[in-house]
Amino acid sequence: MKRAAPLPLLLGLLAAGCIARNDEKLPAVMWRNHDEARRILAERAEAVRTVTAEGLITLVRPDGESVRFDLAMVRDRERGVRLRAWKLGRAVFDLTMTRDGGVWLLTPDDPSLKQKVRAAGVSARQLLDAWEMFNGEFFTTGGGGRFEDRAGMLRYVTKNAFCDIDRRTLTPRRYGLTDDAGRLRFELELSDYREIGGVPFAHRYTASSRDEGEIRIALRDVELNTELAPAALTPPRRSEKLP
Repeated sequence: MKRAAPLPLLLGLLAAGCIARNDEKLPAVMWRNHDEARRILAERAEAVRTVTAEGLITLVRPDGESVRFDLAMVRDRERGVRLRAWKLGRAVFDLTMTRDGGVWLLTPDDPSLKQKVRAAGVSARQLLDAWEMFNGEFFTTGGGGRFEDRAGMLRYVTKNAFCDIDRRTLTPRRYGLTDDAGRLRFELELSDYREIGGVPFAHRYTASSRDEGEIRIALRDVELNTELAPAALTPPRRSEKLP
């Protein structure tokens, strides 16, 4: 990673791995039917074992006010995901989610900042919750979903979630969570896809909900399937475990 100094959670990563090309033009995918499309989507998700990246995260409140932080992210499909945000070299929050359902958040000691930063961390947790769900078993054959053909897009629908997929490249562009009445309560948009080791990977994410506003993430220096340091997903000692 190019900026490893302020990111102790990423120290010890091996240099080997797949590096993103600066090529955003994705090749067309040949598929014959919905079953084949779902198989390709599932295989792509399964091909990504680990992710490390740096970038920016922007939190936008419902009233339009926004704040932007630098971020580092590390994800292991079997172990969980960790996101660290900082501004001007000062850590803002450190959020860890493990595959067994545990969630830990580290916030600054300053009482005047602690509650605001905690709210930011909780909002980031909502995005990571959705990302983990959609990058898990959403497209597996046992998922119980169905495809709907739409103009220029496919929509994969399950009971309380859907995904809009670009037909030409078979890349997810928009996920949504709905309530039992079918009303949209959360959506996650994906864009700026780039091939990494033959796998298309989105570099921009926008998560939004009516009550919580928006979270925007722009990634750079993305690496897939590197070996992670043993402590990469260990929450910091002073982290608070969230309910």
